[in-house]
Order: sequence, then C-alpha cells, then structure tokens
Amino acid sequence: CFILCPWTPSPQLAKHVRASYPISFNKTTRPFALVHSDVWGPSEVPTCHGFHYFMTLIDDYSRCTFVYLLKERSEVPVIVKNFVAFVETQFQTSVQADEFLKSKGIVHETSCSYTPPQNGVAERKNRHLLDVTQAIMCHRRVPKRYWGDALLTSAHLINRMPTCVLQGHSPYSMLWPTQNPWPLTLRVFGCACFVHDHSFTLKKLDPRSIKAVFLGYSSTQKGYKCVDPTTSKVYVSRDVTFHEHEAYFHGNPG
Repeated sequence: CFILCPWTPSPQLAKHVRASYPISFNKTTRPFALVHSDVWGPSEVPTCHGFHYFMTLIDDYSRCTFVYLLKERSEVPVIVKNFVAFVETQFQTSVQADEFLKSKGIVHETSCSYTPPQNGVAERKNRHLLDVTQAIMCHRRVPKRYWGDALLTSAHLINRMPTCVLQGHSPYSMLWPTQNPWPLTLRVFGCACFVHDHSFTLKKLDPRSIKAVFLGYSSTQKGYKCVDPTTSKVYVSRDVTFHEHEAYFHGNPG
C-alpha cells in the first residue's frame, strides 16, 4: 500500500468540491443603486406571441421585480437601455446594473459561468416567479402557451404582497408609497369572463358581451386583460363580469 501526499494532484482530481458561498448582508440605501438581473429560457413552449425567454430586473433596495418577455436573447441590450431610461425618468436617479452602460457610468458585474449562487437574488426570484406561475395556471388548467401572461400576473402580485425582507412592506410601496397598489379588484387567473362589446356595428338582437378568459392586468391601463381564444383578440376593459368559479379551459393543459 502507499499514502498519497496532500500536495499531489490525485486527491484534488478525485475529491474536488465546489466552494461555499457566505451569506451577503449588504443592503443598498436608495432605489436602483444596485439592480440584479437574469435571463431565463428558452421555454420548450413559446407563448402565443412567440416569446421563448424572460428577463428579470430586481431593485436591491425595494426588491421590486420588473419582468420583460423576449423572443431572442439578442433583445437584452434593448431591454436594459429602455429600463435605464425608465428609471432615470421616473425616479431621477441612475442605475448601477458594454458601451452603453459605461457611457451612463453604470458598473456591470457578472457572475462566473455555472455559478448561480453568485447571482442568488435573481435566481431565487426566478424560482419564486415560476412557482407562482405554475400554481395559477394549474388552478384553472390554463394551457402552457399562456405562460407569459401568467408570469406577468405573478410579478404583479408578488410586487404588491408584504414581505418580511422589507419589514412588512411590499416592494411596490417602497417605490411608490403614495399610490394605491390595488386599483383593480383581484380576480382568479384563467377564469371565464364576459367582456362588454363596445362595437358600433352591433344590431339590436346581437349579444352584448364576448366570452373570454381572464389573463391578468394591463401594465399601461387600469383595466383587466381578457383574451378570446377563438379569435386570439385581446381586450383591456373594466366592463367585465367574472365567473371565478368557472374555468374557461377544460381538460389537461397543453
């Protein structure tokens, strides 16, 4: 028998393990001083509009999550540019999130390859988003092609829920403390609904509403987002009657 010296390469080749990662307690003191980001995908099932990826941008101060759907990874620079412009306009501050970033004085830090723990905030947020997305889709048997709408709805809900990380505050209230986070009554995702038909071509005996499926909340209007799957037409309206006990889709989601 023989004994391997600790400085020989054989033990390292045979028993090498990954490094441990200490818990970080660093916390920023103002909005968008630090932004965590990640790109998830591709999804095996594209959305109805052909999206295969999504990008998350998380403000370290408020933990508010901004989600963007993408068709290709090449769209990331455009998303970042638009996000920086949004932050500078709405909050009069700069983002610390290569030429565009450098021109804005932004420090861009990346994680090592195959090392998700270095980007723990974004990785955990992606898991949280996907867990909620799967739950609300399964509850009403919503087909997988609507995962993009479910994901945006999940982000809408998570941003408005109180969390112990923020001492009982919600991410939304940390950024917009004077605004009402719930301008619309919450509804069951995937339920059947009836949208009032505002068409000027209606005859006297025509139906006054359109049966649709509720797929979330508009990010640009104070209205519910409803879709008629038979025509793929999207309606954003407040004139909606909900049948929350009734699922629009039946059978196994696919």
